[in-house]
Amino acid sequence: MSAAINLVGPLAGMVTLQVDAAYARMLADNMLDTGPAELQNSADVNDVLTEVCNMVAANLKSGLCDAGLTCDLSVPTLIAGRDYRSGFQHTDRQ
Repeated sequence: MSAAINLVGPLAGMVTLQVDAAYARMLADNMLDTGPAELQNSADVNDVLTEVCNMVAANLKSGLCDAGLTCDLSVPTLIAGRDYRSGFQHTDRQ
C-alpha cells in the first residue's frame, strides 16, 4: 500500500508512505483506538494511511515554508491491491 502527496509550486516533490497491509491495519488500530476485531472496514485503514501521509507532508511543508521555500500540497492518493507493485521508482541521478 502506498499513500502519496505531491508538493507543487516553486518547490516540487512527492511524499510517499509505503507499508504492507498488516502494518497499515496495525496503524489504523492504534490511531482509531480499536482492536483488530473491531476494525472491519478497509476504508478506515485507507483513510488512516492517507491521513498519516498528509500529516507528514504538512509538517514538511511547514518546515520548508519557515525556511522560505514555498509549495502547496495535492490531495493524497492511495494505491493498494492484492497484486500491487509500487509504481514509484527510485532513480539515482548524478
